[in-house]
Amino acid sequence: MRIIGGCLIALLLVACSTASHNENNYYTFSIPLAQKHSSQAKDSNLVLMLDQVKVVGVGDQQGIVQLLEQNRVSVAQSHFWAEHPRYMLSKTLLTTLQNDLPQWHVMNANAPAPILTPLVVSVEVSDLAGHYQSGALISGHWFIYQQTEQGRELLTYKPFSLSTELNDNGFTALVEALQMSWLNLAQQIVLELNQYTKSPNDKDSIL
Repeated sequence: MRIIGGCLIALLLVACSTASHNENNYYTFSIPLAQKHSSQAKDSNLVLMLDQVKVVGVGDQQGIVQLLEQNRVSVAQSHFWAEHPRYMLSKTLLTTLQNDLPQWHVMNANAPAPILTPLVVSVEVSDLAGHYQSGALISGHWFIYQQTEQGRELLTYKPFSLSTELNDNGFTALVEALQMSWLNLAQQIVLELNQYTKSPNDKDSIL
């Protein structure tokens, strides 16, 4: 715990030092490369649409957030996400699901669905921050819906809170730890969706 707290103190010191030199630093996740799959998905009728990730609360900005002791919050003044985090999180999750679910057609929800009743994944992030005890923290909720002619029907709802310790001082280590937490969340969603592989409309096998 002392190590984690020390890392966050170091982050604050780095932020203040950098701000004094008027140098801005920008960070993003290392999005995995899209993999080429066989005809497995081409011959499948499994379609998954991914909504754009929603970020709420103090993390809904490009300044990197740190949650400190005594209910204090610090927003970095010279360390930023390279784009709004909702775009970064969405792209990373989409590519990860495409790579790890080769039997599915995984698409952005803005694209026209090839079938009338796809499954839809929606993620809402309430915390995306460094944390004085947990290191890097991502929390929120995720949902799986069945799209029907009448609208969306909720199949699965799960809250999540994932933390990863920092391996080093600095914002680079924080970003790497946040990415690890986000990829761990993606694997939770993959495991859930694998249960739908044989019969995506058989909700009784899931609920």
